[in-house]
Amino acid sequence: MRFITSTYVFACAMLANLVASIPSAQDFPMTSLTHTLKTRDANGPSIGKKFKNSQGTYWNGSKWVGHCLFQDWPQPAGLPYAAVATNLYGNAAYCGSCIKVTPAGKTGPSKIAMINDQCPDCPNNALDMSPDLYNAVMGNAPGRTGISHFDWEIVQCPIPPSNMKLISKDGASKWHLSLQIAGTITPVVNVSIKPEGKDWQVASRRDYNYWELSEGAAGEQPDVRVTCASGKTVLVNKVKITSRNIVNANGNC
Repeated sequence: MRFITSTYVFACAMLANLVASIPSAQDFPMTSLTHTLKTRDANGPSIGKKFKNSQGTYWNGSKWVGHCLFQDWPQPAGLPYAAVATNLYGNAAYCGSCIKVTPAGKTGPSKIAMINDQCPDCPNNALDMSPDLYNAVMGNAPGRTGISHFDWEIVQCPIPPSNMKLISKDGASKWHLSLQIAGTITPVVNVSIKPEGKDWQVASRRDYNYWELSEGAAGEQPDVRVTCASGKTVLVNKVKITSRNIVNANGNC
């Protein structure tokens, strides 16, 4: 009995020492978690927003098959493309935004391009560019590096005067609204939907660059309100929601 009691006391002492050795929550600084959260760009793109000394690479992908899914809206001829790092891409926030890229710390040469994809392997704020964009900024000299650093900023898209387009996703219907807003001069920051017979509802942008409602259905011809980074709002009434249907808005932003 004495042996059992001694063993029990010893075990309790060991357990107490183990518990005492475990750091409390206040011993763990939240720096790493806070840093991780801060790397996400919560504010999204806005005209004039700048990024300094960001890594830049180039790739030979297609402008039509990026994560932004612009296959139903051909980007303007002569406008190169780029993929943006995941910390900025978020839920496709930068899709369709135009950027001006310049060698880091220099005033030129510079080139304007459009974001059409994300780069999952890129460091924060980096760009993965089409070869023509990279060459235009860095030169096409033999032996030039494939990784460099750039300054870039959000600018208005130099596209021909035209109305923005509202593109229904493949498979969209009155039971499932899924809209892409393409061809805008400045980035889209908000889309609201007014289903038939209901109040306005704020749509959410998915990471495949389509705006959708949480409840899905919006009827056959809802009203759509698009707000851009310029502050301008464009209202489009009775947008027909059918698979891959394209509607021209009555304005741009």
